[in-house]
Amino acid sequence: MVIDTTMYAVELGMGTFDPSSSHKTVYLGFDTGSDLIWTQCEGCENCFLQKDPFYPFSKSYTYRQLPCHNCPPGATCVDNTCRVTVEYGDGAVVEAVLSYESFTFQTPTTPLVLDDVLFGCGINMLHFDAEDKDENNRISGLFGMNYGELSFQEQQRQELVHGKFQYCLQKKEADQALPPMFLRFGDNCIQPTGTPRSIPMFRFQNRPIYYIDLRGIRVGQKVLAIPPNVFQISPDGNGGTVIDSGAEASYITTEAYKILEAEVAAYIESRNSDVKRDYASAKEKGYELCYKRESASTTFDLPWVTLLFPNDVNFQINPNLVFDVFYTENGQVLICLYIFESEKNIGGVNLLGSLHQVGHRITYDLPNGQLLVADEDCNLGR
Repeated sequence: MVIDTTMYAVELGMGTFDPSSSHKTVYLGFDTGSDLIWTQCEGCENCFLQKDPFYPFSKSYTYRQLPCHNCPPGATCVDNTCRVTVEYGDGAVVEAVLSYESFTFQTPTTPLVLDDVLFGCGINMLHFDAEDKDENNRISGLFGMNYGELSFQEQQRQELVHGKFQYCLQKKEADQALPPMFLRFGDNCIQPTGTPRSIPMFRFQNRPIYYIDLRGIRVGQKVLAIPPNVFQISPDGNGGTVIDSGAEASYITTEAYKILEAEVAAYIESRNSDVKRDYASAKEKGYELCYKRESASTTFDLPWVTLLFPNDVNFQINPNLVFDVFYTENGQVLICLYIFESEKNIGGVNLLGSLHQVGHRITYDLPNGQLLVADEDCNLGR
């Protein structure tokens, strides 16, 4: 796995090409919130910018389209091709031709080759705005890992995954070379350096996303007075808390966010001198809460944020992940809370994004309905 722009990506080889049966390396955004595996293919319409050429499926010996009579539910047959359209939570849409291809994964020992993996050959991509502005973008599609039948973990459930996968994410630092990150499956999952703690994880009404049982939030040493039902799924099926590696930031519902914002503001104002809330910069940069320091000092006393789960499981998030730091032209330091109000952005769901999973080895144990979380220095390259 690698970090590209604001998303973690799975690096893999696709297809079989001359000379010497080589493959094409692609980078697919690692997404536990969706199921379709897809990449932009040659001849696509409305393609977003990517650094590498579009996938040349027509030159691969192992590429073959899924026959129309095998189209899964939700797909349609168009021009004798089985097509699927997926709309994501941020409004982006992809139309893809369902096809089979060989996938090659690099491992510390021998490359792992999987034949006939079902994926989408992307032919029409809409509203991928962030990618379309970055000519250095290497991510050409997504690597879906949720419960859905098209996801990698579901396709490989019997042969490779066996109901378990694992990762340990790093934070991207400017001009810093990072050791490798590994996406591990099944028996290849390793023992964390820290003690694993079990967080209940479940499905709801056969929805394909990973719900977790969040109960509360602590700022510094103060447990916030948030009613526990704020994080639960309501009787009408709305709300709940999900873990999603495809989103970088975290989001919480309005009632909880207002309490969190007020406590973070009180913490910063009581422990830092010469600070001022900066409403204009927050609006300009798309944040809810920002502070600037008028003096020359660049250091802030900032709080840890801890997510509280059943069984006394505390999921701690370091301040350097909770806040974004900016340096203005006149030398001032601006810090902004990198947790957002859900209703303003993604609807009423609470969401734990990828950046706030950094520093933990996370194992999805699907048969036992648990997310195993352990503190770990992910820069060890394990």
